[in-house]
Amino acid sequence: MNMPAQTSQQNSITNILTNLREVLLEENALLESGQPHDHQRFVRSKNQILRDLIVCQRTLPPLSELPAVREQFQGVRKLVDRNHFLLRTHVEAMTEITSLLAEAEISEDADGTYSQRSVG
Repeated sequence: MNMPAQTSQQNSITNILTNLREVLLEENALLESGQPHDHQRFVRSKNQILRDLIVCQRTLPPLSELPAVREQFQGVRKLVDRNHFLLRTHVEAMTEITSLLAEAEISEDADGTYSQRSVG
């Protein structure tokens, strides 16, 4: 790959990773704060960035030839790991809440024949 094309590819991947970094920082901050937010907006943004990354990666030289990009990837990886942890935590909490609500509904609908109060 000639030098101008490599520079162009490096700029493209750098822009994509910068966009991903910004999206992850914003989403992580909202998840950590507990503020309500439009989850779909983040999903759409991350999906678009992933598509852009896949297209760009097809013509990208090995990361060993692009140390600045490799460093940027490593920094973004830490944000992705944090985002994964926060999203997993929120999904687990929602699963617990859903389970508790379902149990409450079942016990409210019960006629008492097999409720815990009737058992022993």
